[in-house]
Amino acid sequence: MKLRLYISRLPKPDARLFVAPGVRCTLNQELLASTLEKKKSLTNQKLHTEWRLEKPGILEARLNAVLMADKGRLPQPLRADCQESCHKFVCFAIGKSNSWFNQPKKANPSRTSPMEKKTDRVFDVNPDFALGERPAEKARLVKDWLEQQRKEHLIMPNAECTVLPYRTKREAHGCFVLDTEQKVCADGGKAGRELVAHYGGSSAQDPSQEEGGNVGGGGDDVVLSARDARYGNVAMGPKGMAPEDPAIASLSWFEAVWNQEKNLEGKPFADICKIRAWMPFAKCDTCTGFREQINDTCCPKEKARLKMDQYIHLERVKRERLSYVMRQRLAKLYPNQYLSLIIDGADTSNFMIPHLCERSHQSDMTTKVKMHVLGCIVHGVDTYAYTCPPHIAQGHNITIQVLFYVLLAILSKVGSLPPVMFLQLDNTTKQNKGRFLMAFLAYLVLMGVVKSAYINFLPVGHTHEDIDQFFSRLSLYLRKNNAPDVPALLDALTKCFLKYGKRPIATAWTKVANISAYLGRYTTPNLSTDITLYYQLRIIMGEGDVLMQARTWPGADKDDKNDFWRGLLPDTSFVKVFRTKPDLLGARLEIPAQAQPAHIGSSRDVAQRGDYGQILKKTSDSIEALMKAKPNVFGDSEVANMRALVKSLGSNLGNDVAFDWDQDDIMYAAPVWPRSVRRPRPCPAQRGAQVQGRLPLRRQPSGG
Repeated sequence: MKLRLYISRLPKPDARLFVAPGVRCTLNQELLASTLEKKKSLTNQKLHTEWRLEKPGILEARLNAVLMADKGRLPQPLRADCQESCHKFVCFAIGKSNSWFNQPKKANPSRTSPMEKKTDRVFDVNPDFALGERPAEKARLVKDWLEQQRKEHLIMPNAECTVLPYRTKREAHGCFVLDTEQKVCADGGKAGRELVAHYGGSSAQDPSQEEGGNVGGGGDDVVLSARDARYGNVAMGPKGMAPEDPAIASLSWFEAVWNQEKNLEGKPFADICKIRAWMPFAKCDTCTGFREQINDTCCPKEKARLKMDQYIHLERVKRERLSYVMRQRLAKLYPNQYLSLIIDGADTSNFMIPHLCERSHQSDMTTKVKMHVLGCIVHGVDTYAYTCPPHIAQGHNITIQVLFYVLLAILSKVGSLPPVMFLQLDNTTKQNKGRFLMAFLAYLVLMGVVKSAYINFLPVGHTHEDIDQFFSRLSLYLRKNNAPDVPALLDALTKCFLKYGKRPIATAWTKVANISAYLGRYTTPNLSTDITLYYQLRIIMGEGDVLMQARTWPGADKDDKNDFWRGLLPDTSFVKVFRTKPDLLGARLEIPAQAQPAHIGSSRDVAQRGDYGQILKKTSDSIEALMKAKPNVFGDSEVANMRALVKSLGSNLGNDVAFDWDQDDIMYAAPVWPRSVRRPRPCPAQRGAQVQGRLPLRRQPSGG
């Protein structure tokens, strides 16, 4: 798997170099010479012999190092590092066919020696390119940069594309040059950055101008055309003022790759990477401020300064996103040591049921039920989805329950949990960043479920990630498919998305445990003081107490003297989580009833909830009219399911909804309980519909 992943990321010349003659196989020169001398066809001739691969331990160690480095290449192996293999196994190991070795390009086959085109079966790792074809290295750098931008910036929540924070491709090319020079130039791109900062070309150029721009330097304005600018981009300053690297694409080349090339999945970059002057959804206040200031000033030097400050800000965002990618890779490469999860909720305005893909005046006027859709991606393992009706209060309890059931699912599937857990969350205090979720994570550490938990947040406005792509797939699926009831919405969740070759596991909730109200009694007063100042938290076990520490940025260097693990308050090294240790199992009957949202209220007096009762009646009547008007969509089961859902919206008007986590589930998740007490059990999503408060979509073989 690791070898195929490595090969899939290589451009064609590098992939061929991996199995080139003299590297991992030998070219039979005698057979080649005799065949050509006799003017025979090379078809069915075994020209490549002595196939070999590195020994498994050596190959895995090198692959782990290269995959973590993202852009690295495996070194050419020594004979002593290799063991004999066969041609078929090498094909299987790298995921290539036999024809891939023998015929690299039918229209224009490459050659290592002068041969007839029709009989050429020996590939060249660096063939001559046809007219108009771009060199692999230049195109690869552009495509790698665009792929990296997809990971670093905002995935549209209702589409498949990523919106990059640039107004024009000229501006994007300027950032591409600065990023690439930092990697390939001997001085780390310092000369190029100083030139841009001094002349201000990156901001003096009006995006509407196509021929040239004014570069301010020394108090004079100099008209600079594209042919006189570095890399053909007036944003990068005049030629000769700083060196140009031949491996870095010019502006026209950069635009051609963006417009014409595809990524490894076969998707055109023009479709999946967009630039927009107006960002269509919530964005970073810092980025917005830079844009406004750049538009308001006419001074080239001031624009240059703002541009460089914006570039530094985006570099910070890039480091944070890269740290998230590194945690994903750690979990995939070392699943016994690390567990990486991301949890988020979808915009409820997009997921209302009953949903009809063919809209009409009546369907638009119907008062629908806004369903909360929550997702969790366990990197390298599975994707989980949960639906929650609106009569249950949102907050930390939602995230806690998602985490609890996902850990149970992993336990029943794998049998154990890794000691280190990485949790990626949205940067919001309403559902994630607060003392209640930290207290539950500390309880997991206290009970030995995991040894340490790292909670990571991205900068505000840059939090759209791979989980948002899951929700975007659901939005696109529902454009063409109906979801008249909750089971249909669960079915849509499983069919709309595919990750790691698996469909999501979807479950419907009717109850959510009020864990936060219980754990809040045991937390220390300073557990969440100034917690919004930090973007990484960790919870570990101290000497008898569970401790929490914080860092400003997850992407900071390990030896950064200005950013280190410390307590939330000044001059402290940690903060204790609990005043006294909670006992979730022993205090099951003491846990408060299910919390209710603000639009319902906390009063038990039904008369004071008259407004909410009227809303429920209006919703019920409206949905009944729609179901009566659409008999082809609403069958008997859909009608019964919708009536049950509407009825459940008033389930907590008269009686409290008690804590319903299964006692055996709690014991099963905690390794500190004796083995005689901890009976192996399948996870709640696999035990059937008898589990109270959860409607599983499908079963899986039990384990654990």
